[in-house]
Amino acid sequence: MLKFINGFLGAACFVILTSDVLAATHQLEMKRSFAALPKDRVGLREAISIAESRANGRAVGATRVRFAGEESWSIDVLAKGRHVHVTVDTATGAADFATPQLQSVR
Repeated sequence: MLKFINGFLGAACFVILTSDVLAATHQLEMKRSFAALPKDRVGLREAISIAESRANGRAVGATRVRFAGEESWSIDVLAKGRHVHVTVDTATGAADFATPQLQSVR
């Protein structure tokens, strides 16, 4: 009976300590996610608007990309039968164009 009680107490301590660790980890992740939000000044809609106006076309796809610690919007624009890849920085809104490629339109 004593072994059962010791085992039960050990299991209860394990559950309590594990829940504390999980709660602390969740709290740390929440702090990181909220801390990252203010530096993003350009949202998806604004990035699409910037890309469409600079490329003089219509956006057909958009994704968020992180490269070398910097985040940006990767937007594909169809302009005058050409596929233009536009990268918009999330912090500044600066747009960068990739070389246009021929795109068949049917």
